[in-house]
Order: sequence, then C-alpha cells, then structure tokens
Amino acid sequence: MSEDKVFSLLEKMYVEFNGKFEKMDQRFDKIDQRFHGLEHRIEKLELKVENDISQKIEVLFDGQKQMVAQLNRIEEKVDQHDEIIIKRIK
Repeated sequence: MSEDKVFSLLEKMYVEFNGKFEKMDQRFDKIDQRFHGLEHRIEKLELKVENDISQKIEVLFDGQKQMVAQLNRIEEKVDQHDEIIIKRIK
C-alpha cells in the first residue's frame, strides 16, 4: 500500500471518528441538560418538603396529640360518671 493510500485511509478514519465523537458529545450534552433539570426539580421538591409538607405533618401530629389528650379527659370523666352511677345503683 502506498503512503498516499495509507494517508487517505487514516484521513477518512479521522474524519469518521471525529463525526462520531461530535455526535457523542452532543448526546452527552443533552444528558447533562436533563440531569441539570432533574437536579433543579429535586431541589424544588426538597424545599417544598422542608417548608411546606414538614410543617403540615407537624401540625397534624400536634392535632392528633391534642385529640388523644381530650379523649383521655373524656374517658376519665366517663369513668367517674360510671363510678357514681354504680354507687347509686348499689
């Protein structure tokens, strides 16, 4: 094979590889953009969980604790009334 043919073949290979590498770079750029978009969405979700949902869960938990305390007070009153009723019946 002559030097010209080898050079021509190497040149064709170089051009072909360059084209493929450019396409790969473009695809990686698109993937990077998608990941950046996902990171942004995750940050927004974290902020919403921290600032909005966590507070609502705390409020619900506080409300549940208050309800349990009130139910306990009601149960004590019912028990007292039961004792009074039982004493009157005897």
